[in-house]
Amino acid sequence: MEEFRRAIKPGRFALNGWDMSAAFTNIPYIYYFKNTNSSLAVDFMPSSKLRASFLKTLEEFPILVGHVKTDADGHTWVDVNARRPNMPEYLESHSTVHFCDLESAGYDWNAFPGKIATVGAFPSQGPSGTIKLANVSIIRLRENSGLILFVSASHYVVDGVGYCAFINRWAEICRWMQNGATDEMPPDRQYTFDRLAIDRCLPASRVPMSRAMTNVYDTPSYLGHFLAWISPKTRGDITNTAGRLMNAVGHVFHISSASLDALRTLIGKYAAKSQRLTDNDMLTVLVGHAIAKGMKDDATGNGSRGGFSSAIQQAVYRLFGQATDFQTMMVLDIRPRISGLAETRYAGNCVTCIPVVSKTDQIAHENIPGKDLADLCAQTRFHIRETTAELIAEYHHIINKTPAMFGHAMAKGITTVNKVVVSNQSRFSLYQNDFGNGIPAWVSPIPVFYANFASILPVHPSANGYNLYLTAEKHVMANVLRNKVWNTYVDLVY
Repeated sequence: MEEFRRAIKPGRFALNGWDMSAAFTNIPYIYYFKNTNSSLAVDFMPSSKLRASFLKTLEEFPILVGHVKTDADGHTWVDVNARRPNMPEYLESHSTVHFCDLESAGYDWNAFPGKIATVGAFPSQGPSGTIKLANVSIIRLRENSGLILFVSASHYVVDGVGYCAFINRWAEICRWMQNGATDEMPPDRQYTFDRLAIDRCLPASRVPMSRAMTNVYDTPSYLGHFLAWISPKTRGDITNTAGRLMNAVGHVFHISSASLDALRTLIGKYAAKSQRLTDNDMLTVLVGHAIAKGMKDDATGNGSRGGFSSAIQQAVYRLFGQATDFQTMMVLDIRPRISGLAETRYAGNCVTCIPVVSKTDQIAHENIPGKDLADLCAQTRFHIRETTAELIAEYHHIINKTPAMFGHAMAKGITTVNKVVVSNQSRFSLYQNDFGNGIPAWVSPIPVFYANFASILPVHPSANGYNLYLTAEKHVMANVLRNKVWNTYVDLVY
């Protein structure tokens, strides 16, 4: 440990609006590794190599051992103290469950009797009384038949690209150690955590944000000031409590390449000849339809009902009438949109949510016509195309005006009921993590993230299509599961 402390470079990382806008969530994944070599009775992903390579990787990602701190003006930073590092939680245990049991159950969360994820969707103080910026739990399965690896990183300091960079690097170093470490260690990938990397790459010119973006990111509120004023620990406690009140449930679905082709054929009949129909656009619209209809049925009594958000919706409907708009918040990585940013290998937060506002009656239509699907895909593509470097520069200016700006966006997210957040994570290198004994047989999100969230996930190299992860309030999810259009193209995994 003393050697590790000497290797850590102390520093202070001042978090910006990009970090704080995403800081209310974690990035958690569960990896299932199968021991396919019966001769590896002891040496399958050995504990000593996993631990040693983990510490070696932290040397290259020192921000993950920092302490989150704030001042009286609301500025937040991560302090890396080599003598007093905020070490990630790192647990290892053994289970009586055999890998074959999990495999035969299709990796259903309920197939494992214990708790796999040690943290949930929201960063909060754990038993140590501090916010850990990374959490790891290793569960060795019966007869060394396999291993479950849970890894979570806080959005305070990294986004999905940074998260994958850390896991990929950990696997690379561990694989090198397993191979005898006879050659030189794989060269440092040279990721940067300098928060000014974005500033240096942004263009000087800016264009105004849309009305929907302004409404989300530049509309101050008392709730926003409160959320920005409280400490990160208190904010984490509040979000965790709110998450439990929502009574959300999660499911993993699969859409095959054949189903995507069928959906593309249907939409293509009504799309303009020049319209680009991407998998992302079609899946974003399909998810939006499923959640929007599920929420509408929940609130109007056409389906299963009784949830927490349903009670809020029904109160609003009684006062003001039914909401006519539905908001899809598309998570976009700005690296490909800013010249030179990807080349910096910046591992901090580079994602924003772009609001796409649709008419509820259109997106939540029970048998949504192909023409409406085509129009919604075109609308989605328009907003992606309009997210230019100049628009991102304006967004950057807005979210960094004051330390409280992230709180206003967070408040808007809490008070906007008719919405879904869609994150396309299909390019994440989740199945490239080979610690020396092969890639994972399955990668899963945690059972529950937060209500009204969806992610588009990659599949194992042996499969095709995409996995879709949805979390919604229990009664909304019940309506999603009986949605005819959704079930036409999508299969329930668990």
